[in-house]
Amino acid sequence: MSDEDQLREIRAEEHERHAQAIKRQIDEIRPAYAQALTSLWLGNAGASLAVLSFIGASWRDGRFPHFLLIPLGCFVLGLVSMGIGSALWLWGAREDIRDTEDAESILDRRALRAMRPSERAGLTWKDWRTRAALLSAALFALGCVAGLIGLATAN
Repeated sequence: MSDEDQLREIRAEEHERHAQAIKRQIDEIRPAYAQALTSLWLGNAGASLAVLSFIGASWRDGRFPHFLLIPLGCFVLGLVSMGIGSALWLWGAREDIRDTEDAESILDRRALRAMRPSERAGLTWKDWRTRAALLSAALFALGCVAGLIGLATAN
């Protein structure tokens, strides 16, 4: 075996080890990513219900806490954001599957659909779920802050 063949073999082994390391990292982050998405769905939904319950209880006393419409709006927009992000992600996944079905070989697939492993896991701005989750998290935080300020300054 020539030196060039040995060097090629060493590089191939290093490339395989590197690919396996990336795969392990992606496999470790996937459950945390899914949990974060679920937490945002549940957090915004639970906060919306809590605010609605508080509004309902206060309304029985004959007064309506209008300041709670701001956090309620934030939490509902956070849910809407997650829904839109999920829908757009599903549509993109559908298109990707359709491209794969229509391709006769790997070379027939659209170059725009090629993704890095980190992109496949959702760790990119290209992923609609990630965009929606970040917006939802910001809205959740804003809703919490607005609610606390409103409660602190309420008569």
